[in-house]
Amino acid sequence: MKNSVFSKGRNSKGFTLVELLVVIAIIGILIGLLLPAVQAAREAARRMQCTNNLKQLILAAQTYHDANNSFQPSRGGGDGCGDYGWIGHHVWILPYAEQTALYQTLSSKNWPSVQGNGDKSYSVQISYLMCPSDAASKMKTGWVNDAGRTNYAGSWGDSICQTDESSMTSRGFFPGGLYSRAAMNNSRHVVTRPMSSITDGTSNTIAYSEMVCGDMQGTNKVKGGIALVGTGSITRPRNILNLVSSADRNLFTGSACTFERGQNWAEGSVSTTGFQTILPPNSPNARNYGGGAGQAGWGYGICSAQSHHSGGVNAAMVDGSVRFISDTIDCGDMDADPQNTSAYSTIQASHGKEFAGKSPYGVWGALGSIEGGETTSN
Repeated sequence: MKNSVFSKGRNSKGFTLVELLVVIAIIGILIGLLLPAVQAAREAARRMQCTNNLKQLILAAQTYHDANNSFQPSRGGGDGCGDYGWIGHHVWILPYAEQTALYQTLSSKNWPSVQGNGDKSYSVQISYLMCPSDAASKMKTGWVNDAGRTNYAGSWGDSICQTDESSMTSRGFFPGGLYSRAAMNNSRHVVTRPMSSITDGTSNTIAYSEMVCGDMQGTNKVKGGIALVGTGSITRPRNILNLVSSADRNLFTGSACTFERGQNWAEGSVSTTGFQTILPPNSPNARNYGGGAGQAGWGYGICSAQSHHSGGVNAAMVDGSVRFISDTIDCGDMDADPQNTSAYSTIQASHGKEFAGKSPYGVWGALGSIEGGETTSN
């Protein structure tokens, strides 16, 4: 029995401490190499889900158009219900995105105020309105009856427009709308776009892109926050780019607006559910002090497309395609002034001025304008 396998096993050696340490070190190195790949794969999956969400949004908008001969308004709501015409573009297409029951619940209540009247109808979190890469979109801030949040903004084009109830633009996919005025018999003027108005071509015009939800009111974070600046700063887009802190590129300097981006999916203001194709993707958001108290609903503003995807944002074109827009896209003349240049034509006396013709903001601006006559590439 001396030469049996059992006796041989009793005389064999185990691993030494050095050998175990070497094996552990090798395993650690392999894990270190594997983790970035796993994280990249997860982000790729999240980005694909985000693309699918945007695809669902634009297809719902197209179906709305088929039924109503125009795209949904960016602003709307009936008189006397306290919503100030702020019922946003996400609300109108609910029935075309498998949310008919929610739409009927909201409309049966005569469109309760999105600004807060004790109603919880808008507190619902809708999965296709949230990008999986933005954890803040799942938070509730306590603002507007714990309103549900969104990461998807409608394009207001390349106009530096007012952000209040009076906002209106002829440049973007979403045109805005007017607050009720005595001169208009106190009725709200709801504006919509037919497909025929997009003369630059549906494959050359952006309908939706992304925004990052603010994680708190009054945040100075570039992504999700809104900087408060003077009127002169708004009229020079480069001034907004210069707000980014040199010490921390994730923060902007100066005062912060008390509202944050994406804080209510049902609202239709530019500050909350809109963006403009002026500053490059993932640039700061800003508005001037009109209205006081840091309110997001007043004054002129520039709101940027933003995401947590590396290097850019997803964007849905009017034709139903979804593209990835790089942070380095050509943005033309960052010193172009929409308030004081002869290149603008007056749209309405009390609502600012807009560029006529081609956008001064390069390829990005051209993608935002619906009838600038540009050929775009990026």
